[in-house]
Amino acid sequence: MIHVFSPINTYFSNFLTKEESYICVVLNNLWQWCVPIFVMITGVLFLNPEKNISLDKIIKKYVFRIVLAIIMFGIPYCFMEIFFEDKFSFKFSQIGIAALNAIQGKSWDHMWYLYMIAGLYLLIPLIKIFVIGTPKDIMKYVLAVLFIFTSIIPSLESILPYKFGIYIPINSVYVLYLLLGYYIHYNKIEIKNSILFVLIMAYVLFAVFMPLNKNFVSLTNGGHIILTGYNSPIVVMVTLCIFCFLHQRNKTNKTMDIIAPLCFGIYLIHTLFINFLYKFIDISPEKYPLIIVIILTTVITILLSICFSHLARKIKIIRKYIL
Repeated sequence: MIHVFSPINTYFSNFLTKEESYICVVLNNLWQWCVPIFVMITGVLFLNPEKNISLDKIIKKYVFRIVLAIIMFGIPYCFMEIFFEDKFSFKFSQIGIAALNAIQGKSWDHMWYLYMIAGLYLLIPLIKIFVIGTPKDIMKYVLAVLFIFTSIIPSLESILPYKFGIYIPINSVYVLYLLLGYYIHYNKIEIKNSILFVLIMAYVLFAVFMPLNKNFVSLTNGGHIILTGYNSPIVVMVTLCIFCFLHQRNKTNKTMDIIAPLCFGIYLIHTLFINFLYKFIDISPEKYPLIIVIILTTVITILLSICFSHLARKIKIIRKYIL
């Protein structure tokens, strides 16, 4: 959903009314908790005290899987961008440039997650030793420090003309999300549903009314809204609330059991269909009403991505090493 709405404002803003642009920003911001939730789930699965994940397995299975995904999807995506920029003129040098761009992480926007998660995987052995041997009160202290220095302070520095001198040598909020997932799950942390509901609804109201603020434009950086970015304290809190709400339900779902194995394939391919619909089929606000564009793009992308992932998993070597 994030990748359906954000390109509309980026590439088709000239064809949107102020009201339509506002709607796209709100709907985009309402989904900002999704990526952090995946990192919290990673913390639950990989930091399981009863699960022995060797360093050899981390590198040869999990990191290798990510590298293969970057090669199979990242390089072609980079090549497509170069090919389009050169107006469909093919040169062998484009392949080398595409490979270099993929190595540097200059692929399609959604691919950043692969580079980040590979880095987290490499830290898992060290982090696991830390969490298993750490008392609960020290764990709370570490979570508080990470929250302050990787979420609150960076967000304030993005808004205010001041910098905070003290810093910790961890510049990623994703370590915080990883540890939060572990801490909540294995310490059986529960929060009253009424409190969770109030906090989640407060975030919904924030996402709805924030873009109406006259200073909204000044709170943007490179097209990304600072107060709704992944390191925003507000997003950290709503992610925490949604994770707790779903975690406390603790119910299985047959539909999710079917879709869950397809998720990584859906993630890898979905932007290809979105780009195809926007740029080639020309399903865009330039030609169609916004509501039609959103519905068609969302439904078609979801269905085609599920089908692709399902078919790709039938190829044994792809299922074994990537999906």
